[in-house]
Amino acid sequence: MHNDQLQKEFKPKGAIAFFVLLLILCAGLWFSLYYVMLQKQ
Repeated sequence: MHNDQLQKEFKPKGAIAFFVLLLILCAGLWFSLYYVMLQKQ
């Protein structure tokens, strides 16, 4: 089972960067919707 050890050491920077970018995008979308909702009140 050498694959388990390799996967623990290997951290895909591209996947992590994509995940962080996705989180930022979702947060930005949520805040923009929240701002629009506040403006409508």
